[in-house]
Formats: sequence, C-alpha cells, structure tokens
Amino acid sequence: MKANKAAAVKSGAKVVEVRESIVSKVYDTQIGAFSTDGAWDPVAIDVIRNSLKDLGILDFIPEAKTIYNESSCR
Repeated sequence: MKANKAAAVKSGAKVVEVRESIVSKVYDTQIGAFSTDGAWDPVAIDVIRNSLKDLGILDFIPEAKTIYNESSCR
C-alpha cells in the first residue's frame, strides 16, 4: 500500500463503496501506522487487550498471545 497510493486508494474506494477522495484522506491519516514488516506493534496490542476489559467485552485482560497469532502475519 505504501508503495502505490493510487492503486490502494482506487481499490479501497471500490471495496467500501465511497469516493476516492475520501479514501485518499483516510489513507494519508492512517498509512503511517501500518506495519512495514508484518509484525504487530506490542503497544497497540496492549491497547486492544485493555480495551476488551474496559468496554465490558471481557471481564479480564487477556494475554497477548491469545488474541493474535504472530506466525500468521508473516
């Protein structure tokens, strides 16, 4: 996605059925947070783990290894 914004925006707009101008703005906002090596950001995982309890989805904070599989990301 980082290597070809135009293709990413065109594809994204088609998938979510919105104008390319909207997807382009979202792309600019979010692309910097995307992993370049496929690895999960440990800080982001902690945010998700804690939010599962904070939002009442779970009544405990799950271990990181139970909410994602590192081997499937590469």
